[in-house]
Amino acid sequence: MKKLLIADSTPGLSEALAQVLSRDFEIYVCNRGDELMQQLLSVRPDVAVLDLMFPGVDSISVLHTLQGLGIRPGTAATTCYVSDYVLAALERLGVKYVMLKPCDTGVLAARILEIAQGAPPQNRQEQVRREANILMLRLGLRRNLAGYQYLVEAIVLYDRNPNQSITKELYPAVGALCGGSGSQAERSIRTCIQDAYNKRQDYLWRLYFPTGYDGRVRKITNVHFIAKITECIREILDEK
Repeated sequence: MKKLLIADSTPGLSEALAQVLSRDFEIYVCNRGDELMQQLLSVRPDVAVLDLMFPGVDSISVLHTLQGLGIRPGTAATTCYVSDYVLAALERLGVKYVMLKPCDTGVLAARILEIAQGAPPQNRQEQVRREANILMLRLGLRRNLAGYQYLVEAIVLYDRNPNQSITKELYPAVGALCGGSGSQAERSIRTCIQDAYNKRQDYLWRLYFPTGYDGRVRKITNVHFIAKITECIREILDEK
């Protein structure tokens, strides 16, 4: 399992990221600037989240030092302020993403997964599964809900055959893959989508789903969600 080191001073961000990504990484958290270099050297993380304004440390100098030592974790930087000079320095140091605070946990988690996975996998099914995880995390779907995995498998199967019957074919197939029934798949998917919809950030959901006259995203059905996310994934993969 790959290692993720989170060094960020935002209250609650490290804990939130750790909860979302616990299935994908061996997670380490650094809370003190004077311990950052020591942890980077001892953990040797594959991916690092680095607060550019982490108290007690010059984060860019830390990255310079690591590069000189031949240690180059995939890095996502977080900051409340950034200048052209800093962006140029980070680009030279190979930092993959710079996220302005306050960061959306789902979006940052998706970026971390992108960094960890590196080059897109060659297998179509793996590509669809990867992009589904990224889009769903951006939209705030929780991975600890059973419906999350049901949804991933539903999107993979729907991409394979969008003309299949959702009720008679897709749900039973997803249920079988995940060790449940078709009705369990339907209910779990609905619960997972509703959970994220209730806590949604409208500016993100508006990128994918239609809005009503008041500018708010309308309630999303299972079928609509699966079809739209699959459509987005196909557009992403066609561009690669």
